[in-house]
Amino acid sequence: MLPTLRIVLSLLACLMVPSAAQAAVIDMFFLVTNQEDFTQTYAATIGLPLAPDLYGFASAEGTLTVTPGQTGTGTADLAGEPFFFIGFANDGLAEVDLGVGTGTSSCIAVRVPEICTFPLVTNSFAPTDFDAFFARMKFTLTEGATASFTGRLTLEPEQPAQVPEPSSLLLLATGAAGAWRARRRNR
Repeated sequence: MLPTLRIVLSLLACLMVPSAAQAAVIDMFFLVTNQEDFTQTYAATIGLPLAPDLYGFASAEGTLTVTPGQTGTGTADLAGEPFFFIGFANDGLAEVDLGVGTGTSSCIAVRVPEICTFPLVTNSFAPTDFDAFFARMKFTLTEGATASFTGRLTLEPEQPAQVPEPSSLLLLATGAAGAWRARRRNR
């Protein structure tokens, strides 16, 4: 009976080893100077194809620096979007918001550059077989001002459930076998 138990435990340990899937990352850098004498809207989208896998976690963060123009002020503002930096993925049928939009208020520089930090936002969702994902940055910038943005969007595969390591399984099985043997001996 014991050799059979060892084979079954070895098989279970092999079946429960998680795959080493990689996270997909988009690092975005965006630099623009508004040389017009009116406010303009700027936008950039970067996309990447994804390896086949179930993705279930996303995160985004960024930093926007606004340098004032000759007027002494500069403002980067939301351009009809709820966030400056947004992450999307494509599931083959439609574009899906990853729920990691960041940056919700104006970045205003007066006489000196202003650094606005968009803190890390994370989201988990039902594992989905995405085939591409996108980072989108969009804002308005006042005349003469310069804006630079650095951001990171990460999409991670479905995280496997916590699985006991093989030695824990072996300890559990040994205890169960010992309890079974003791019970049988007491009969």
